[in-house]
Amino acid sequence: MAVIQTYDLTKYYGNVKALEGITLSIKEGEIFTILGPNGAGKTTFLRPTRGTAIIKGFDIKKDSSKIRELIGMAF
Repeated sequence: MAVIQTYDLTKYYGNVKALEGITLSIKEGEIFTILGPNGAGKTTFLRPTRGTAIIKGFDIKKDSSKIRELIGMAF
């Protein structure tokens, strides 16, 4: 069962494309990483320009504070 799912996840900062059209599914126990330039918004859970992500059943657009309680990040 997937604990993280993204659907057409896209983020623009003005004309800068930080993320475009990412659709993926990550199962419990899998290890993954997100690579990108500093300032791209990888760890801030900002509202996407388009698409969404569901983490353990919570939508990042509606439940970002709950998601922050559920996950851990290593910077």
